[in-house]
Amino acid sequence: MSKYALTNKVNTQYKKLRQIVALADVPGVCSKGDFGGYIESESNLSQEGSCWVADNCFVFNSAKILDNAVITGNVFVSDAAIVKNDSVIEGKCKIMGHAVISGQSHLSGKLEVGNTIKLHNVSMSGKGRLEGNAEITFG
Repeated sequence: MSKYALTNKVNTQYKKLRQIVALADVPGVCSKGDFGGYIESESNLSQEGSCWVADNCFVFNSAKILDNAVITGNVFVSDAAIVKNDSVIEGKCKIMGHAVISGQSHLSGKLEVGNTIKLHNVSMSGKGRLEGNAEITFG
């Protein structure tokens, strides 16, 4: 059974993005009928696990939200970036390029993560930018 569906509501600023609606309860995340954020296609948000795109978040291009990852607030995930496992990203973060956010990472504030940065079990908040080719792992 599908967890969500794309609605016909198109974002006014990003015309290729459509809002999602929950087709089933996702415990601790959303209830059936709740509207979520905006995605370009079903390839951006897995139907498996409890992953969710909430609020005024945007996921597009080849970016993916997988497993139990949740993005909330005004988060952008684009290009070929991946947010997975039990990661939570909130605030006004931007995840771009080939960045991978995994494990139990928690990002908040106004962070930008790009290029081939890999964060695993990392907790960061505030304002900043991570670019280049680096891997940061805790735990």
